[in-house]
Amino acid sequence: MKDVLQYIDENWEQHVKKYQKLVSQPSISGDGTGMVEIVELLQEELRDLGCQRVFSHETPGYPIIFGHLDEGKEKTVLLYGMYDVQPVVGEDWMVEPFSGSIVDLPEFGESIVSRGITNQKGPLAGFLNAVAAIKKVKGSLPVNWTNLK
Repeated sequence: MKDVLQYIDENWEQHVKKYQKLVSQPSISGDGTGMVEIVELLQEELRDLGCQRVFSHETPGYPIIFGHLDEGKEKTVLLYGMYDVQPVVGEDWMVEPFSGSIVDLPEFGESIVSRGITNQKGPLAGFLNAVAAIKKVKGSLPVNWTNLK
């Protein structure tokens, strides 16, 4: 795993930009802002990671995004997450809520600030970056991966 961490360190700016791209995409389910675009972006990300099956399933609300990466392994990991966020009105923001800006926070140092950064788009973006790094260094994941969003 040290080689994967080294790869991430060596390609840090690329990973940050990819992370910012996802968290900067508005995806407010309450009024529909950016929902079509986030579905398309996530499907593109899943295809870029090598998922053989990627599609969305329509629901009475917003689509469920499905992706499956068959690495020929015995076990499969299922990731479930959300891609929508709450509205941004009525809150004070130190930056534009979907800017994905890097801000120096006194207690944390340089941090990316954006709506959904802790729930759920930030962790999702980090996971996708981790999968990309593992595949780049190791060639494949140690498990199959199915994604539902």
